[in-house]
Amino acid sequence: MTAVGIAVLAGVIASNPPLIMGIVLMTSAFSMGNLFAVSEKNNLSTLYGLLPVRKQQIVIARYIFTLLVGILNVALATILTFAVSFLINITMSNLTFTAWLCGSFFLFCLLISIQFPIYFGYDFSKVSAIANMPVIIFFITGSALIRKCPELFNRTINYFIHNQYMIWLIGVVGALLLLGISMILSSALYKKRELKTP
Repeated sequence: MTAVGIAVLAGVIASNPPLIMGIVLMTSAFSMGNLFAVSEKNNLSTLYGLLPVRKQQIVIARYIFTLLVGILNVALATILTFAVSFLINITMSNLTFTAWLCGSFFLFCLLISIQFPIYFGYDFSKVSAIANMPVIIFFITGSALIRKCPELFNRTINYFIHNQYMIWLIGVVGALLLLGISMILSSALYKKRELKTP
């Protein structure tokens, strides 16, 4: 709720309601690591070791749960975006809304795809401090590339303006493909770990 409040406030102050979608989905992605923190804190690996549940099923279930949370947050952020847009009397174009919606969902799935294999492969307490490093490096590299090659960024924007279907294709299909690849990698890493039994 705090993240949602901050997102709404940011959207109002910046007079940019779609910003709400980006903030809500990004903070949601980072908070999904709490699943692993809670599991480790409560020693659920002992329970998994007793139950007739395969490691692959555990991985799939966690990814499905995370995807559902992401979809619910997309719905919530969309409602908030339209509400704030109405209250501060700002009209969004279809292109702007689509770009923010698909871009935010893609960002959510990208962050999950990077972090979850790390959390499945190693104890959360050991890697939580460095699990965000690939994400930080990605953003720093992306920002530097945009500053160094603004013409490339402009060409990319123009391409999506003239091929708006690609926004949906990359934002949704590409995001789900990322999750699928990440899930396969997580499953492979998790199979190498021993589930604790009492």
